[in-house]
Amino acid sequence: MGFHWKQDTDSILPQSRIRNPFFVIYGQTVFAVAPLIIVYAYGCQELSDRQLLHQINGFAPIYFVVVMLVAAVRIVRHCPEAIWAPSFWILMNSAVFYGIGPLVEVYGNPSTRAALLYSELAVSPSELTRSNLLSASGITCLISGFWLHVCANPGKWKAVASSQPLARSYISPIHVAIAFVVGGAILRYLFIKPAQWGMIDMVIPGVLTSVAPILDVGFGIMTYLAVRGSPRLRCAIAICLPIHLLLTLLAMSKMELVIALMFPALGAYLGNRSLSRLAIMLAVIAYVFVPAQNLVHIGRAAILEKSGTINDAGYLERIDIVIDYISRQPDPVPLSYGDEQRQGWWTRLNFSGEQALAMALYDAGAAGSTLSNAWIRFIPRVLWPDKPIIRPLGAEFYNISVNRQGTSNLGLPIYGDLYWNYGWAGVIVGCLLIGWLFAAMSWRSIEALKKMEFIVLPAVLIAMLSAAQGLNNFVLDSIISRLPIYFAYLFSAGLLVKYLKSKRYTLDGPKT
Repeated sequence: MGFHWKQDTDSILPQSRIRNPFFVIYGQTVFAVAPLIIVYAYGCQELSDRQLLHQINGFAPIYFVVVMLVAAVRIVRHCPEAIWAPSFWILMNSAVFYGIGPLVEVYGNPSTRAALLYSELAVSPSELTRSNLLSASGITCLISGFWLHVCANPGKWKAVASSQPLARSYISPIHVAIAFVVGGAILRYLFIKPAQWGMIDMVIPGVLTSVAPILDVGFGIMTYLAVRGSPRLRCAIAICLPIHLLLTLLAMSKMELVIALMFPALGAYLGNRSLSRLAIMLAVIAYVFVPAQNLVHIGRAAILEKSGTINDAGYLERIDIVIDYISRQPDPVPLSYGDEQRQGWWTRLNFSGEQALAMALYDAGAAGSTLSNAWIRFIPRVLWPDKPIIRPLGAEFYNISVNRQGTSNLGLPIYGDLYWNYGWAGVIVGCLLIGWLFAAMSWRSIEALKKMEFIVLPAVLIAMLSAAQGLNNFVLDSIISRLPIYFAYLFSAGLLVKYLKSKRYTLDGPKT
């Protein structure tokens, strides 16, 4: 079964008009965002003028969101494969969590702002301005690091940005898709989930849990191939994908549900190259996801009440919870401080309080040490059986910041983490290095997709999640700990490709 590249001239501008879109777009984005640093820094010098701070915190993030979204759209218009790479997701993450998120402090409804005011993460207008300054500075350095990698490797980036197809993979995409779907389903639903839910007495290695989303990647590949013209795969998706989504719902995890819904949409976009269709699919995902959040909260509460944790419940118990929810359709519990319901979806996008706490701790002389034992993450437990149990960094940060013991796991974005450890120097140097790393990952991801090396997609997934959600957590947990698995998988996949190439394995199967 052969698959041939079809150039989409409507979604990609002629190369004569733009030689390297990554160089141009990222350079222009740095130039557009950098002035915000000056605006926020000026606001930090005028802390007594609350009206000025209100205007800065109310309008500057809107400008920031527009810049990030315009850059993201331009990137995928010129290189559709970039939607599977950090090159796109660092822009989207920045727009959502560090542009839209902080706006809740200014434009949230009265109930929401009252809840924020009396929470442990409450911030004053001056603290909000400093947090926005930190975000703008860190993101500017991150994008600058990405741009510097493009400048240092013009030949590589020109090749992946070109509309000319690259040499094709030696592994059939349909074979990879089937292997990922079947293997991923067995791994997730027969081993990982039963172990997590207390159904079997087994400890699943972290390496396996980190690649569990290959099932979703498999559906993404299948969707891509179906859009490119495979009726049999369309039937397979129509049967298998709904089952997978229902099983994902049983996990009571919003993140797993987002991933399960997102990858088929990304695969379809890679096949049809239509931004309008992608926008429609994302709107459908949002329409499905919003009510599903209520089921997740109610389901977790029911499991917690019965077992004392949010995990100890098997398939049948979880199915009963879902059926009971659908049959009763309970009203959501209002989290309000008045007649209006609290905008919990918006507050979850806001990390201003966490960043303000981290900055206050460092400025008070209580610098963090979250990166001091990073080397431990690079030694597998199979080689070090007595490897210390690493305490969640979020729990440690919560206990230090609120000065009491508890079980809450408080996330801290990489910008706040770097500042907490090393101050402004850490933010500048660390974000430049992370931006360079994401650029290297992006180049490899785009190259793999243009070559249809779908066997590499688990590594592409790790890179994408590191940018899409990893920027909102500690550097050690979200980026550094994923690198050994990322490079190990790239190395293993490379050896497999070379072996199959030596056996003259082609897109249509082994040659006779």
